[in-house]
Amino acid sequence: MRWKESLCIATLLLVAMVTVTEARVPGKLMVVNRVRRDVNTTMATTPAPDGSLLDPNGPHVCTRRITESRTVRETYRQPYTTLTTRCIYFLCFQQPKTAYRQAYRSVVKSTIVTKRACCPGYYQEGDSCERCDGQHYGSNCELSCDCENGGTCGGDDSQCFCPPGYSGDRCENQCPEGTYGASCDNRCTCENGVCDHVTGECQCNDGYTGPRCNEACEDPNGCLQCPCLNGGTCDGNGACVCAAGFKECAVGRYGDGCAQSCDCQNGGTCTSGGQCLCKMGWHGNKCQGNICPYQPPQYSSEHYTDEFHWPYCIPCHCNQDNTESCHPWGGHCECNPGWGGVNCDTICAEGFWGKGCTTLCDCAGSHCDPVDGRCLCPAGYTGSRCNETCPEGQYGSGCAESCSCENGGRCSPLDGSCTCLAGWTGYRCNEPCAKGMYGLRCNSTCECQNESWCNPANGTCTCRPGFTGVKCDMPCQNMTYGQDCAMRCNCSDHANSCDRQTGQCVCKEGWRGNGHSFITANPNLKVLNVAVQ
Repeated sequence: MRWKESLCIATLLLVAMVTVTEARVPGKLMVVNRVRRDVNTTMATTPAPDGSLLDPNGPHVCTRRITESRTVRETYRQPYTTLTTRCIYFLCFQQPKTAYRQAYRSVVKSTIVTKRACCPGYYQEGDSCERCDGQHYGSNCELSCDCENGGTCGGDDSQCFCPPGYSGDRCENQCPEGTYGASCDNRCTCENGVCDHVTGECQCNDGYTGPRCNEACEDPNGCLQCPCLNGGTCDGNGACVCAAGFKECAVGRYGDGCAQSCDCQNGGTCTSGGQCLCKMGWHGNKCQGNICPYQPPQYSSEHYTDEFHWPYCIPCHCNQDNTESCHPWGGHCECNPGWGGVNCDTICAEGFWGKGCTTLCDCAGSHCDPVDGRCLCPAGYTGSRCNETCPEGQYGSGCAESCSCENGGRCSPLDGSCTCLAGWTGYRCNEPCAKGMYGLRCNSTCECQNESWCNPANGTCTCRPGFTGVKCDMPCQNMTYGQDCAMRCNCSDHANSCDRQTGQCVCKEGWRGNGHSFITANPNLKVLNVAVQ
């Protein structure tokens, strides 16, 4: 019995794996065996969202139209021939007759669908698009930037944007000695010291002080005496490091118990001994003196001084029309929005805007205003980031023009040109295809014969009565007539044929009538009227 149980189990397993499906074809029965195999599959990656949740008018959402083809099953009338038995008195015979039945065929249909996805430089998060972080770029933020030293890439491509103090394609290079700042465009002005490659602040050699390290220390054996109290020590710049149990005075206070107030002016700060440390551009024991005495307290774009000309002022080299300020000590130019370069004489490069051209444009593949960063959309696009195509029916710069396409023609959002549906042509798609032509741009030639009508969209033929076939090139046969030869001639056996357009019977020699009743044409025979069933 156990071998029978094993056989039953094996049979059940085989049945579970095999699905038997009937596929019917007219006149045949086909059996198709499909074997189903269950396989455990581990997905290596999560597929990217398909964009169906995104609002097509949402920020940072890009749309495109594509043509999708699919095979569908449709019905049609399939002709076939049957035999019918007819009897006249005692004479019976079989007569062929054309009938129609419903059949199926596969056809390929194309549809235009709109696909949504986040624009390059953004990734889909639920139903919205979020900007790539500074270390990724491209479609869905799938690609990693190769930037170093805190550099970031813009999201649209892999170009690195370096922080101040670094340069190179990957921000791999520290600013060369003697330069500093954004793009290493600023020249250091330190003497007897080196400048910080990021800020340009001078770090003086032993024995020198001042904002440009061009002032010798008063003590010939070194620098100024350390002013720190209560056992505190100071670094090379005079900043105190307090001993245990003591703390540094609050800003604006100094002395024992921090009881005394600083009286430094113009942003200067005092040491623990009350000595004022002046900001650049100011001097004096209370920082009360402007280095350029006839320059107003606020920076201007007119004059500055340096270690070679102090205490006299010289004209700034900045382009005055494009400069917000010229630093009174060293003459560093602060550019107006939209301008950059050492002298503020260079308009912002494409993709940058703002003061000194240091801000990255946030536009989807378009330019931005170098002054305020506003995106300047090309023809056919709109939105705050120029990531939206013109609404249907509009085109051109700012989507301000109205389309004039007719008969379902699609308007280009760029220039308003019309793409006509099949069967139409003309600048506005207002002209049907010329006789004998069909299809897109009316470029195809109809093949219909016998004065049949050709569909201007797809070229299918509509036959005149009396003809059939794909090209209407086949006259009706086997006693049929009319549209598509679908009508059966109602003639007696004494008819040779019938008119393929009207169905009028054509009698054999020796007979006449309308086909339903007839008489002999022989005068020697008795006239006989017969009604044909």
